[in-house]
Amino acid sequence: MNKLIYISFFLLFGIVFSGPTTGKYASLEDEIKEVMELLPKENISEVVVSHLKTDPGFQAAIKYFKSDEWKKMEDAVKDNADWVKLKAFIKTIGIDIDDILKCINKNLDKAEVPNVAKDVKKDLRSFLIDLEKNVPTLKIFGALNQKMIGNPKFREALEKLSSPEIKTLFDKARDIKEVKEMVKILEEMGVKINSVIDVLYSLLGWNAPQVAN
Repeated sequence: MNKLIYISFFLLFGIVFSGPTTGKYASLEDEIKEVMELLPKENISEVVVSHLKTDPGFQAAIKYFKSDEWKKMEDAVKDNADWVKLKAFIKTIGIDIDDILKCINKNLDKAEVPNVAKDVKKDLRSFLIDLEKNVPTLKIFGALNQKMIGNPKFREALEKLSSPEIKTLFDKARDIKEVKEMVKILEEMGVKINSVIDVLYSLLGWNAPQVAN
């Protein structure tokens, strides 16, 4: 997490303090797609397949994500007015949350999970450690930083993201009952969602997140 905070600060510094630019620029979507090409997709697939075969905690987690209980929470969030407003705002800067979620669910649907006992603890820690080993984090963020410096559309997006309006929308979305429950479950599996949110608030210059229990 310390490395993530350092990289995130570095990216923000590059966006805020880079000089003015001129000319025509690629869309944010195209720029990000180009950076994401740096991901070693075959290596990542191998990690997923390996953990599906040998990691009971990962198997239990994936099985749960495919369960009716998890999908019921997903549907409740999708139908919530505060979530719909947040998605609509974020889409104006070129990020389609629905497309991201569809991609995740498509991959979950394709995952073949072996039989796993009900009492096995859902745990993604080992998977995340192996995933981190195979993702060239510094290379990816370095490339992203260069694009942020060279393309003013990134700075415009940051200005929109850091606005008081989106903070209010984000806080309301985080306060949705099902969102809080899903975050709690992911944290128990070893996914440090709250730490990532802390970094996000710091990057965007917002006060520390305050969400009711």
